[in-house]
This record gives sequence, structure tokens and C-alpha cells, in this order.
Amino acid sequence: MFTRRRCLWTLAALACASCAGGGAPDRRGPPGAPRVLSPTSYGPRGADAGGSGAFHAPRGGRAHQGFDILVRPGDAVRAPIDGTFMKYGVCYADEPRYRYVSIGAPGSVEVKVFYVERSPSLWPGAPLRTGDVIGVAQAISVRYGGRLPDHLHVEVWVRGVPVDPEPLLVWRT
Repeated sequence: MFTRRRCLWTLAALACASCAGGGAPDRRGPPGAPRVLSPTSYGPRGADAGGSGAFHAPRGGRAHQGFDILVRPGDAVRAPIDGTFMKYGVCYADEPRYRYVSIGAPGSVEVKVFYVERSPSLWPGAPLRTGDVIGVAQAISVRYGGRLPDHLHVEVWVRGVPVDPEPLLVWRT
């Protein structure tokens, strides 16, 4: 049930017009979704003691809205798309040191990369090219007592709807 793509997850309704009928998910992503360069050279988080890093994986009473990619704290994190730096946000209200970078792109696309300490050269409205350094990876494993590996959480939003980043990712070599 977690393989359905291009729809919002709710506990009450697991179907939408784009994935109803039990057909195979569209691995290309929804129309208008960009190709997204992995912000690091490491692979996917996968499943571990803390759960799964996959899109739509359960998170208590909600679904995971992104895809997790392994990283080492302090490593450079790169812009996954061409766009504009929109926001440097707080991931957790109770622990504001963990932050995310939001990048806007044409076609009402927004990509958020979580657990990043922003590069001091970024300011709201700054243009970004794919591969530009946007900051350094934070040690998210500290927040979870080592139960989770250090990773980046990547979200892709198209016209205000979260979509699965995995089929859109181009992996660095």
C-alpha cells in the first residue's frame, strides 16, 4: 500500500484519480516533475532500526513525505535543481538547530533538503544552479540517539502536492 505514487496519503483514503484501480505506479513522477540530482554522493537510506526512508513510509499517524539519502555530517550538500533559494526553515520546533533549505523552480516546483546548515553565501532570492553547494550536512543521528543513520531528507512538491522523489533522482557517481 505504500507504493502508490502521485497522491496525498491519508489514513481514511488510500486512492486518488491518478493511482486508483491498483495499476502500477508511474515511476517517472507526475507531469511537470523535474529530474532531481542527488544532493550527495551516497545512496538511499533504505530500512533500518528507525524505520524506512522511503516516500509514504509510516510515521506514526502520518506518512513520510520525502525520501532519505545517506550522508556524513559536515559533507557538502549540493542544490538538486536549478532554481531560487526560497527559505532556510526549522525542521523541529523543539530543536531549532536542525534546518532545511527550500529551492523554488519553474512550474510550481519546490524541493526541500532537510538537515542542512546553510551556506553563508545564500540569501532569499539567490539563483542556484544544479550542483551549487547549499550548505553542509547536519548530524541528525544525534537527535535520535544513534537509532537513525545520518541522512538528508529530500521532498519534492509539484503544484503544492508532495511527490515521490525517488523516481526523479539522478544519482551522483
